[in-house]
Amino acid sequence: MNKEIRLKFKLFRSPIIALAAFAIFTVAIACGSEDVVAPAASAPTPEINVPSPWDIDAIVDPTNFGWPRVLQLGDERITIDAPPQRLHTLSLGHDEIVVALVGAEGLVGIGSFTANETYSNVAGEVQALPKVKRDAEEVVSLNPDLVIASKFTKEDLVDAIRGTGIQVVRTELESSGEGHETNIRTLAYMLGAEDRAEDLIAQIQSRIGFVQASVADAGNATKLGVLSIAKFSDSISAAGGDSTEGGIIEQAGGENVAGTSGIDGHETISIESIIAMNPDVIVITQPDPGATDLADLLKAEPALANVPAIANDKIMLGDPRYFTTLSHWNVRGIEDLSAVLFPEQYAGVTFGGFE
Repeated sequence: MNKEIRLKFKLFRSPIIALAAFAIFTVAIACGSEDVVAPAASAPTPEINVPSPWDIDAIVDPTNFGWPRVLQLGDERITIDAPPQRLHTLSLGHDEIVVALVGAEGLVGIGSFTANETYSNVAGEVQALPKVKRDAEEVVSLNPDLVIASKFTKEDLVDAIRGTGIQVVRTELESSGEGHETNIRTLAYMLGAEDRAEDLIAQIQSRIGFVQASVADAGNATKLGVLSIAKFSDSISAAGGDSTEGGIIEQAGGENVAGTSGIDGHETISIESIIAMNPDVIVITQPDPGATDLADLLKAEPALANVPAIANDKIMLGDPRYFTTLSHWNVRGIEDLSAVLFPEQYAGVTFGGFE
């Protein structure tokens, strides 16, 4: 059922208008005019329905902001009886969104990635919390009243935690270059943090809007080709279509050359593939020292000398906190990359965190 704002306009709703109409009609009768007749009643103006932004697939009744609340998460229908007070999540992206919505005090513990400042945007805010592994016994020891898992969480871990009577919900924490608005609303509805969600989403929309306006002002007819890569062990992996990095590239005003070359998700590529994709900019999304080592490797490879990104020294070391997380912090990746693609549009602009 859609939550709607209904605007109804009725004939002679205003007492002043009604009185004026009656007076005109009375004078006409008194004057004996045979041509003047009472004004015909017009058809009522149709209702204008404005759908609620909370009308998303996960929320069963978007008109209900009381408790209990019911969510449809994949094949599971979940009822949350009251605002959770002791939360634990099983992913970094969820932790970053939860901290934005209810603060670190809403969590009873964190995983290793959330505590790691190389990957986490909230590491400083959660350092005082207990650190636990993705282990059922350790999670249960925190005594949470709600555990939030992602689609990537192992099913046996979810089952083991649920087996103790603790409520576990699994949300679709999808990758997004657009700010994760649906992810934010889903979590906010679970936690009773709608107002904070609206504030956060307004910031996201404003910041992405600024980037879009800056890209439009640049007026470039042809988008620059961008390749997002990382190297682990002996393999270079590229981010193609349906990837977080790919979405960031597109929102920043670039063309994801891995995606347009047919790569979906993340795939291993060769030096020959990089030559064929011929990127104008290369973004390396892993932490140092690996990022610098990969950049040096690319620059030293003779076969890549004529690739525009190499020839023009357009290799960007993208912060993993912004390019590889699954939260609204991807917006910072969009901003940082757009500033590399269109430097003249961002002169004097400094990007910060979220309020």
